[in-house]
Parts: sequence; structure tokens; C-alpha cells
Amino acid sequence: MYLLVVFAWIVVCATASKSTVRHLIPRNDSKPAPRTVGYFGNWDIYGSTPYYIPNIPARNLTHLIYSFANVNSTTGEVYLSDTWADLQYPYPGDDQSAIGNNVYGNIKQLYLWKKQQRNLKTMLSIGGGTYSSNIVPVLANDTLRQKFADSAVALLANLGFDGLDIDYESVSDSVQAEQFVDLLNKTRTALDTFAANISASPFSLSFASPGGSSFYGLLDFSAMDKYLDFWNFMGYAYTGSWNTYSGHQASLYNSTTNPLSTPVDTHTGILYYISEGVTRNKINLGCPLYGASFNNTSGPGTAFDGIGTLGTNGAAGLWNYNSLPVPGFNATTYNLPDIGASYSYDPVKKYMISHDSPKIAAVKAQYVLDMGLGGTMWWEVSQDRTDDSSLIGTTVDTYGGQSTLDQTLNHLNYSTSVYDNLRAGFPAESVANITAPSTSTTATATPSWTSSVTSSLMEPSTVPGCTKYHLVVSGDTCQKIESEYGITNAEFMQWNPYSGSTCANLWLGYYVCVQGPTTSISSSTPVTTSATILTTAAPPSPTEPRTISSCASYHLVVSGDTCYSIENKYGITPHDFSQWNPYIGSDCMNLWLGFYICVQGPTSSTSSSAFVTSSAIAASSSTPRTIPTKTTPTPTTSSTAPPSPTEPRTISTCTDYHLVVSGDTCYSIEQKYGITANQFNEWNPYVGSECGSLWLAFYVCIGHAPTHRQKAAWTVSHVHLTHFNILTYPINYAMVIVCFVLAGALITGTAANNPPPLPPPYLSSYTASQYPCPRVLLEMASGQ
Repeated sequence: MYLLVVFAWIVVCATASKSTVRHLIPRNDSKPAPRTVGYFGNWDIYGSTPYYIPNIPARNLTHLIYSFANVNSTTGEVYLSDTWADLQYPYPGDDQSAIGNNVYGNIKQLYLWKKQQRNLKTMLSIGGGTYSSNIVPVLANDTLRQKFADSAVALLANLGFDGLDIDYESVSDSVQAEQFVDLLNKTRTALDTFAANISASPFSLSFASPGGSSFYGLLDFSAMDKYLDFWNFMGYAYTGSWNTYSGHQASLYNSTTNPLSTPVDTHTGILYYISEGVTRNKINLGCPLYGASFNNTSGPGTAFDGIGTLGTNGAAGLWNYNSLPVPGFNATTYNLPDIGASYSYDPVKKYMISHDSPKIAAVKAQYVLDMGLGGTMWWEVSQDRTDDSSLIGTTVDTYGGQSTLDQTLNHLNYSTSVYDNLRAGFPAESVANITAPSTSTTATATPSWTSSVTSSLMEPSTVPGCTKYHLVVSGDTCQKIESEYGITNAEFMQWNPYSGSTCANLWLGYYVCVQGPTTSISSSTPVTTSATILTTAAPPSPTEPRTISSCASYHLVVSGDTCYSIENKYGITPHDFSQWNPYIGSDCMNLWLGFYICVQGPTSSTSSSAFVTSSAIAASSSTPRTIPTKTTPTPTTSSTAPPSPTEPRTISTCTDYHLVVSGDTCYSIEQKYGITANQFNEWNPYVGSECGSLWLAFYVCIGHAPTHRQKAAWTVSHVHLTHFNILTYPINYAMVIVCFVLAGALITGTAANNPPPLPPPYLSSYTASQYPCPRVLLEMASGQ
């Protein structure tokens, strides 16, 4: 896929004419229609209260910034951080069996919103708190900066975005500031070249810019302003656990009566931006849709004792605006329009939360109008309320309503996209119908059930013949549903195997079975929560895409399965498995829970509609790779020939090997032997940077003798997949990348040399967080 993307982009660039490129954006200090810009995290679709692209308040937004793309620090390539959420997530109405190279997931829904709401522009944000460190080496190299620009615009061209946003907030010195200007120049040029070649209106470029002087003091504002369409000024996160006194995290002005409560303020930063050459109507005032807490405090500007253990979805000290007021607290909200801040405070619990209120949202919107700024930006849209107290809605009303907003049209023509359905414009399709999570603080009525549901509204692999269905609503959990209908967990899992043993795939707006069939199920339609072989005359449904049509036997993927456990169970080789199931990929990236895969190739004699036990398969096929018992292995040293079997493409000069056993991960191996992720990837390239091809019972290279290596100063053995509500690796593969690959990169990088004071209980508090791994990892790296 990467080669297709690059090739398509090379074709576009090859025909560019320099005379048509619009390098610089002219200064214009007029007062245009306001922008309303919302960030959306691609991780929002996960967790106990998922939030989907169809849930965004599109009519109140002029721009939706999709976060975050990652950057390869070695090559400079910009790439998607979660291809499952971005390209594959199955929304209602998606026909993923359609012929062609098609895109689904969040990217498809973004395009469908653009068709429906023509003034909604979508942008891809690159970097952010988690991935910004990867941009540092790219800035220092001219070739990598060019690769960054070209690959970022290639993603835009293929995925249907209207612009790019760069979120890099830590320019370290004047040299890096100059390099960053050149990065913007190269990206601006690449965007304009693409627009010229497809005869399109210009594509946008924005920058997520810091609000604190310690971060923005080194920026070359006037040079950057020439290449940017707008600046997303982050007017929040001014106070937090790192401060001595509790305070306002997003105040407009400095408080003259209580200066300790406003160590940083927005107005000072805005004036500095303008004085340094930023066009004022390019500045979008960033506002938080979350609150920051202070524990054991007497209020703003007083001492506090930590941020507490409470928070939305377990994220200690952080509250979504739509989670307030906190249940069980007796807090009063205080509005301070003179400084443009608000907070809630419970005097009994001595607990304070700094957050914007509707009144302060209106004050900030009026500030934008009075100052002649460009509009408002929010982090991030899933955290807002959906009722009359919506901060986004209040801002739009203050501006004068939706009709007063920027009406610039988005782009719909992406004739060079590698995706067939996006290139065709998704004819006759519209945004999926998924109910937005409720933000009401009052009790909701018990959801009703029904006895008849069309298959398109059911969770995948729901038991045939179900006699009662439940519609999953906001706040539901498997345990809650089981309790409501008086069924056991075993029954729920049997009837709804796709939901998974951890309930990670309980889909909002879909029906699950809460009363099984009243009659026995025919053997031709198997339903089971344990691994089972099915031999059929026709493929069962749903089957993984591109599975061979001549497959003789199928396996239903259940929670805990991996490609390697399946291969071992049925005694098949990785080569055969990949040949029969090419869509899954050599890294097992697309092993989909609740889908059937092929585990037996063409055979001369197969019995239709019959179950075959795994033991029978094992007896009639080649000897399976056995799963070793979990032990504490010692490295194997070889000075002559490598041990057997060894992972493909392992370096020939390796001196030490490790036998992969049950429970191993790339990161546990790296931690055990004190090697970095880069070393492990260099010595074992076939395993892949996402650890997708770590084969059980095979040897991997761990480098030189252990006596010559030092163990990393800080381990992440306490970071478990279960903390983030993730199924066994590699199912929910994309979240594993976010939670584990990045953890390994951080721990083996600068964080390993200066470990932050982050005990295991702190990470445990992030279970099923709506700020999942990216925020945890950011705090791990920064020591917060």
C-alpha cells in the first residue's frame, strides 16, 4: 500500500509547474467570517464511551482536525498511527466485501460528512504530544524535511483531506526554529503543487501553537506566518500538577487580585504573537473541552495536594466537560468574566476543577470578535456536551449562528487517490447513523428490547436464532446488560462472541443478543466462543476479505487468538496461513475478531456442513508447532551457526539468541536483555516495528553477550494491555501499536535515561480512559 501511495504522489508531482505554485499567503488583516475548529482523536472510537465521526457537531464546525499521524524519525515519512480506526473500522452500512481497493473507517465517514456539509473542511494533524519527539531528527535534515512534506501531502491526496496541521510545540533553539520554517515552506509548496496539478483551490496548512512563553519564545513568527493559513493557539493547560498553587488552566487575562491563580494567560500570548508579525485573523483561540482538577485546596491561587485519583474514564485529574458536575460532589460553578475563567469547587471535599463554562465560552467568543482574531479552536470535540450547555454551540451562537461562520467550500475531487471508492466520491452513500453519547446527568430510562433486528444492525457473529436483542446505549457495559436481563457472562459471550471477553467490542448503537435461541442450532450454522473448525460448501459469514475461495475449513477468530496460536492449533505453517488468508498480512495486522479465516486449503474430500475437532485436524495434518511452556529462558550464544528455527531475515552476524515463548512481546524481550527497540528492529527486521511477526518457538537475535549490555534503567512491565481494555495481542492491533510500540520507544529513548516518578498504580488509573495511551505516554515522557 505504501508503494501505491508513493507512486501516486510521484505521478502528481512529476507534472507540476513551478509557475503555478502559490508559495506565500499574503497578509490580510480584515475580519473574515469566524472559523470554528475542532480536534478529533482517532482513539475516541475506543473505550467504554466511544465517540464516532458521525457524532461530531459538523454543522457548528468549519474545520475538523483529525489527530494524529505519526512520523518515522529515520526516514521522515508521515504515516497513519491507527490504520484500523482510520481505514478499516466497520461503520454501519459499510460493504467491506466490495471489489476494489477501498477505504472505510473514520476516513470514509469524514468524506461523507464533507459531502453533506460542504463548508466543513477536514485536516490531518501530525505529531501531537505522543509523536512530536519523532519530528526532532526530521527537522535537522533537509532530505527528511522534504520527505515529511511529500508523504504528508500524499496522505492528504489519498485520504481526502482539505489540509494539514502540524502539532510540534517544543522548538528548542534558533537553529531548530529556522529548520521548522523550512519544513513549513516545503509542506506549503507540496500542498500548492498538488492543488495546481488537479486544478483545485488551495489546501490549508495550520500549526498547533503553544500558549506559554516558555514554548513560543523561540518561534520565528513572521517567517512562519507566510506559509500558514491559520494558527491554533492552545489557550489551555496553563496550570496543573506541576504548579505550586491551584489555578485557572485557560484564563483570558491575568488576575490582578489573585495573580497566583493565573501564572499564564491568553491575552499576553495573543499580543506577543501579533507584535511578532502574526496576522491576527489567522489566530484561532484554542479552548479546552475538559477540566483540570486540584485536590485538597482552598480554591484558585492556594496550595493543593495533588490532582486526586478521580477523572473521566479513570484519567486522574482530567474531566471531560460532558462528565461535569462530578457525581457525588456538591460543587458550585464560579464564573469570573473579568479574567475570562471559570471553575467548580466543593468546599467540603476541597476539590477544585478548572474548566470553561457556557458563560466563559461566550466571553471568549466575544474576545475573538473584539480582537479581530480568526475564530475558535477546541480540544477536543468528543468532550463537549450535546445539549444547550454545549461550549461549541454557545460560541457559535455568540458569533451569530451557523450562517455567520466561514462558508469556504471543501474539496471533493481526489482523482489521484489510490482508493477506488474515495476517488469515485462514495456515490449514494451518507454519514452512518450512530447515536451520539448522552451527556445528560439525569438517570435514563431502561433501554427497550426487541425480538427482531436486521443483520446489518447486529454486532458481527451474533448467534443466529436469537429471540431477544438489546440496543447498546451510552453507558452500557457487558456486566450492566447481563445484570439487567439476568443472564450469565458465559451466556452473553456465547451469544455475542464478537464483544470479546473484555467487552472491548461492545458497539454503541448496535444490537446484542440477550436471550438465546429457543431451539437447538443446526450444525450448519455454528456458534461458539471456543476455537472451532467449520467445513462448508460455501464460505461462512463474515469471512476475512480475500480469503481463498477454495478453502476447505474455516476458523472463527475469538478473543485471545493470534495468527501464531491458530497456526499451532491446526498444525499449519505461516506460509500456508498467509497464502490462504492474504488480507491478514505477514504481521497479523488484520486478524479480525468475529470473522472466519481459512485453516485448511483445497482438499479432494471435504464433508459439507460438518464440524471437525481440532484434534482431528492435527491428526490428519503435518505436525503442529507446539506451544512451549512459559519459562525464564537464557540467551543462546552461537559462534558458528544460528539455532533453528530462527526468524526470517535475522542478521547473520548475531551472537546471542532468545527463544520466543508464550507471553513474550518485543518489549519484554528488550527489557529483559537491556536492548533498545531500534537495536531489536535492526537485528530482527522481519518481526517488524509493530512486533507483528514475533513467532512463537522461533529464535530472535538479542545482540551481543548480556554481560556487555546494561539493562534499561526503567521498565514498563506494569504497562499491561488490560489496563487499556485491549484484547490479547495482536487483536485490536492498532491500539496495541499506540499503547505498546510507543511505550517501548519512549522507555528506550530519553525517558529511560531520566525515568519519571510514575508508579504502577498511577498507570492503573487509566483503565479504559478516553485519553488512552497517547496521554499516558506523554505524561510518562514528560514526568508529569
